[in-house]
Amino acid sequence: MVDVPQIPSAHQSAEAVNFAATDAQNRQAAIVDLLRNLIRQKTHESSQCLAGSRLVETAMRENGFDVERHEPLDDAGEKLPTILGWLGKRTKYPDVLLCAHIDTSPGGTGWTRDPFGAEQSDGLIYGRGSVVSKSDIACFIHAAAAAHLAAPFGTVLVAVTSDEGSGGDHGAAYLLNEMGLRPALAIFPGFTDVITVGHNGCVQLKVRISGASCHQSIVRPEEDAMRRATQVCADIYAFADALSISSEGPVKPTLNVTKTVGGTVFGMSPGEVEIWVDRRLTPEETLGVARAELEGIFSKTASSRGTTLSVETVRMAEPMRPAPDQDAFVRILSEEGKSTNGRDLPLAVSTLYTDARWFSNAGIPTIMFGAGESDISVSRANGADERVPEHCLSDAAAILARAIVRHLLDRNTK
Repeated sequence: MVDVPQIPSAHQSAEAVNFAATDAQNRQAAIVDLLRNLIRQKTHESSQCLAGSRLVETAMRENGFDVERHEPLDDAGEKLPTILGWLGKRTKYPDVLLCAHIDTSPGGTGWTRDPFGAEQSDGLIYGRGSVVSKSDIACFIHAAAAAHLAAPFGTVLVAVTSDEGSGGDHGAAYLLNEMGLRPALAIFPGFTDVITVGHNGCVQLKVRISGASCHQSIVRPEEDAMRRATQVCADIYAFADALSISSEGPVKPTLNVTKTVGGTVFGMSPGEVEIWVDRRLTPEETLGVARAELEGIFSKTASSRGTTLSVETVRMAEPMRPAPDQDAFVRILSEEGKSTNGRDLPLAVSTLYTDARWFSNAGIPTIMFGAGESDISVSRANGADERVPEHCLSDAAAILARAIVRHLLDRNTK
């Protein structure tokens, strides 16, 4: 006969929540160790993510997860590992999914510490991925284990993907579309001091302007690709300024040129100039309108006399839009945040775009919460000297463990 876990009484439920929180906080050393090991493993290339995913598998198995490995191929034929850790039976309908990504940006320049040294100093852990998003991997694994130990019924799933930085098509979208996962609740990486319920989307384009390639002393103005490119950039920033002024709300749409490529040497007019354009749109906006606005800007200079203009779409990502069905877990998480650190957790909409949009826009209650500070200028996420406070790791793990226990109890007492 299969043992069926007993549903706790109200008194026992409170004990289960407190047990999970205590267990999660007692795991602080293990969370720190896992995070530091993950930081030491570079994961900005797919081959590196394969090595990093082995660390994730080991940590999951050590904490009682039933581990499943998937390796979908990206467009270049490279393996992109996705690791699933199950607590409870495998099902397309887990009670909760916690999903984080192991891929990071490269180390970059400007560091005063080794970006892959995982240095601990004054209560901070430094390194690439310490905020985005290896801290969340460590917290999710241990918070889920603590929660399921306290409330051992239902199914908790932790998924670690490796292509968030390139759009999530072979990670989060794979979980939805290829595996058919439909969790009752999805939790994605966020910050410890806010509950993020929405985020911006993006339209990212490459604009190529072609003109005459010749000595600069004889190029005609109407054939000068660089001259036309500077006008396009000026038009983009004029529209960006008007966009910011006309928008309302704490999170505003943005439009920037993030890269220009063109020219070879002094004395030569470039035959082609490439402009990278990044438009971030708020949850209130739509991709179609944002893209059409950009096309309107480009049309002023497209195919005009001696130059031609073409546009390549690199990425169009929907915003994550807040939904009423988030409310129940948002309330639970907010209450447990106050129980843990004595402060209310305000709601936020992020200026970034993330994998959370895939699940939220599929109609699944989705929130973003994890380890780190929401002020990116302080946490330096994806920048030089990226770092996470150690207390954020313990707080996030405890808050998540408490909230997940309550979520499991609510679903299994209906």
